[in-house]
Amino acid sequence: MPWLHFVRTGEKTRVEAIAELERESRRQFDPAVVDVFIKILKESFDPASRRTDPL
Repeated sequence: MPWLHFVRTGEKTRVEAIAELERESRRQFDPAVVDVFIKILKESFDPASRRTDPL
């Protein structure tokens, strides 16, 4: 996907999304939910931590 696509659609990279979640934690989002969601996001993109059993 070209870089321009992200500019036009307003999509964020995974790193940008995590940064925004952390920044808005306690103000806009429940911190406990943010912590779990970020953990899931990081694990889902880390092949070394992938689960072998279904969720």
